[in-house]
Order: sequence, then structure tokens, then C-alpha cells
Amino acid sequence: MHRKTKSVLLLAIFLISTAAVAATKPVVVFIATGGTIAMKIDPIKKAPVPAISGEDLLATVPEVSQYATVEVKNVSNVPSDYMDPPRWVALTREVNAALGRSEVAGVIISHGTDTLEETAYWLDLTVDSTKPVVLIGAQRNASESDFDGPRNLLNAVRICVDPQSKGKGSMLVMNNQINAARDVTKTHTSSVETFKSGDFGFLGEVDFDRIIYSRSPLRRQYVPLKADTMPYVEIVPMYGGADGYLIKAAVEHGAKGIVIQGLGWQREPADVRRY
Repeated sequence: MHRKTKSVLLLAIFLISTAAVAATKPVVVFIATGGTIAMKIDPIKKAPVPAISGEDLLATVPEVSQYATVEVKNVSNVPSDYMDPPRWVALTREVNAALGRSEVAGVIISHGTDTLEETAYWLDLTVDSTKPVVLIGAQRNASESDFDGPRNLLNAVRICVDPQSKGKGSMLVMNNQINAARDVTKTHTSSVETFKSGDFGFLGEVDFDRIIYSRSPLRRQYVPLKADTMPYVEIVPMYGGADGYLIKAAVEHGAKGIVIQGLGWQREPADVRRY
């Protein structure tokens, strides 16, 4: 056989084999929204700014190819304080569409950490699937030598393809720690171990060779989205000396509902009760 013909046949066999291996791997959809995990230090501003895409972040973690075929979708590249109900509604649509595909094992969302717990809980309420939804962020930007984004992404991929992760809803995963969306809260502005689950504790952890779960989330709820827009609801905190003015202002501003962030046992100052 001619040498050139042999080379063509070898290349064809290699491509077929590669495609066959890829076809056996689960698919994970990686939705990038922005945040510190997508930032680098701007040399002029001397501050972190949006700079990298989901593909850029994925390229820093070649190990993911051992676990899954990862599809990247960049839906935004904004700081987490830009997240709002319209973006949450759109994100739910994206996640539901991805999880509706039979070949998809789970979805990863990269996101800024300031509102990461809110987005996680939103998705836990509005996504009806047994497949895992894993939210990640970073406390250090991509210009820093100890950038934590790649590790968090690799852990998220491993969680998505692990059979134990089914039925646990949306999870927030950083610093090798797995938190349930309902329980988690951010506790420190810059520490890599900022997300905690209080008295409930972590769902589990990502070890170097396995995913370890200690419990499953309870009291989960599902609230189907029936519209593309959300009514305006205000949150009003209580404090010593509160007189109810902020409640009145919220009503006058058009709030369709008001959540009172009360004191102990949801009490409020006497002036507020009079209002």
C-alpha cells in the first residue's frame, strides 16, 4: 500500500476512534455569566475588569477532558451586582433547555460571588430536574498566581458526572466544599473559604480521587415560572428605631409585595407595628 494512502487511513482511524471516545463521555454544559472568575487586572485601572470568556477559563483546565465533553455558552460577562430578576429568568430558561437534552449530565454556571447564593437558590426553586446544577465563582481573579477559578471549574465538572449528585438540586461549590443552595451564605469578602452553610453544614466535599457526600438537602421546593417578568417585591430590614417609613416608601414606589427582615422571632419595632 502506498505510504500516503496508509497515512490517510491511519488519520481516519484516529479521528473515528477519537469521536467514539468523545461520544461515550457525558456532556456538561458550562454557562458563563461573568464575575471575578472572568476578570483580570487592567494595567491602566489597576483593578480587576471582565477579561476572559468561558472558553478561556476552560482552556486552563485540560483535565476536564478526562471526565466529560464540556460545551461552553457565554450568556454575559458582568459583575454579580448586575444580576437581577430578568437575568435570573433568562438563566433558568438556559439551564432548563440544557438539562432537557438526554446526553447532558449537568450544568455549571460561573458567576460573581456577591450574589452567587441568590442565583443558586433561584435556580434551585425554578429548575425541575434531577440532574445537578453546580454554581462556581472565584475569590481571586485570573491575574493572580493562585487563581482559584480553574480548581472550582474542574470540581464542578467532576460533580456533574458523579451519579451521587443526582437529586441534590442546585449546589454552590468552591474551595472543594459542596453547599446546598437553600442553606449557603457568603461570610467573608475575600477569603477563599467564604461560603458556609451554618448549622446545616456542607453537603459534601471534593477529594482528590472522589466526591464525598455527607447528607442530602431537605425542604426543597419547586416554583414553576409562568412569566418572563417578575413583579417588583421590596425587602425592608428592621432595626432599632425603625419607624415604618421604608415600608410606606416601598408601597408608594409600586411594590407588589414586601418582605420584612425582622428582628428576633420576626418582631419589629413598635412604630412599625403602628404603621
